[in-house]
Amino acid sequence: MKRPFFRPSLLLVATAGSFLTACMSIHTIGPEKGLPGTIVEIRGTGFNPVASQNEVTIGGSTTRVISGSSSQLRVVALRDVASGPVVVRNGTRTATSTQQFKRDGTTTRATPLQDSDAELIVGQGYTTDRRYDMSAQGLNQKILVVLTKPSDIDPETLAPMGTTARDSVTPRLASANTFFQQTSYNKTSAAFTMTPNWIPLSKTRDFYCWQQEDIDRAQAALDTVMLDPNATQAQIDEAKNKLKTAQRRWV
Repeated sequence: MKRPFFRPSLLLVATAGSFLTACMSIHTIGPEKGLPGTIVEIRGTGFNPVASQNEVTIGGSTTRVISGSSSQLRVVALRDVASGPVVVRNGTRTATSTQQFKRDGTTTRATPLQDSDAELIVGQGYTTDRRYDMSAQGLNQKILVVLTKPSDIDPETLAPMGTTARDSVTPRLASANTFFQQTSYNKTSAAFTMTPNWIPLSKTRDFYCWQQEDIDRAQAALDTVMLDPNATQAQIDEAKNKLKTAQRRWV
C-alpha cells in the first residue's frame, strides 16, 4: 500500500497555525513617557480582541484598558504608574515591550495627550506649542464632557426626582463655570458640550474609583483579621494591602 504523502503537509500546517495562535508580542508603545492619566497606545500581535480580557502593567503598575483589538490596545496610566516596560498578559501568554515607559512630566500645564486624550478635547488656541485643555484666559472655550457609567450602576436611579441623570449634571457644570468666571474676573469661561447618551463601561464602579465606603469595608476586614487569633501573617498582610489599595484608589 502506498503511503499518503499529503498527511505530513497537513500536520505541518496545523502545527504552524497553533504556534502562530499562541504567539503574542509588543512592537511599539507611545508615548514613551508621561504622568498618571496618560493614554498609552500599545501595538503588537496576539492580544485578546476583547479589550477587558487583557491585563496590562506599566513598570509593574496596573493600568486601565479602555479599548483595543488583537493588534492594538489603549490603556490609561494610573496614579502609581512607574518607569519600566509595558507588559501585556492574556491568559497564560505574556508579552513585554523592549521600549521603557518613563514616568516624566509636569502637572502644572497638563496637555490633552497626557490627561484627556487629544482625540476628544482640543482647547481654544490649540497650537503645536500650546496644548492646554483650557486656556488661562478666553471666554466660551469648548469642553467636551463624556458621560460614562460602570456596569453595576444605573445613573437614572441616582438622579433627583423629576430629572434625568444627564440633566442632573448640568447644574454642576454651571457651578464650575461660575468658579472659572469669578476667579478670573470674567476673563475665563467654558462652553460645555455633553455626549447625548451615557457610554457603558465594561467594569463595575470600584474598578474605576473607590469611595469612603470601600475604605471602611477594607478597614473592617483588617480589624476582623487582627482580632482573629488563628489569622496567619499572610492573611494579615493581604488585608493590609487591600486597605492601602482602597486608600490609594479613592478619588
